[in-house]
Amino acid sequence: MRVRREGNGHRVRLETELRSRVDSAGYAVLAVFDPEEEAPPLTYSLGVWRSFGVPEVVTVGVDHDLGTALVEEYVCRSRDGERFKPGRPYAGFLDDLPVIFERVSPAHHADWLGSAAVLYPDRAFPMVQLLVPDPLGLWPWQPDAPRDFVQSQPVLTASGRPESWNPEVERQ
Repeated sequence: MRVRREGNGHRVRLETELRSRVDSAGYAVLAVFDPEEEAPPLTYSLGVWRSFGVPEVVTVGVDHDLGTALVEEYVCRSRDGERFKPGRPYAGFLDDLPVIFERVSPAHHADWLGSAAVLYPDRAFPMVQLLVPDPLGLWPWQPDAPRDFVQSQPVLTASGRPESWNPEVERQ
């Protein structure tokens, strides 16, 4: 579901549609865009915490088609019982590169995940960010990562840096 970042005019229709999707499928995937393109693309799940007991997931700075595919893969694998630990690399999301998860700080819920209030009005839900490397395998926090890549994929932890990532685990 693609959602435009705008005022409250469409809020009631959006909330009704989100609730309907979550009630029927157990979750919804939202691809949020800014008409002025000031913010990076944002795609996230809504309902997986309530339906499957796993954290919601978000991608930032990944185009919506890929972001939706990544979120769907996370939901399917989670629904099948797989659990994802922050800071560890996981294969099978991208063809040749691993992805990593980091816990999203609740301080980011209101600014980045406004529609989550439909299901979680108190904003008390866990969320992880699915982070992708660039085509050469560099993560946005690594010194040689391209500047535009770093800016397009902010890390939504409390510190704005990876808090669980362990490069030694990745090399194993």
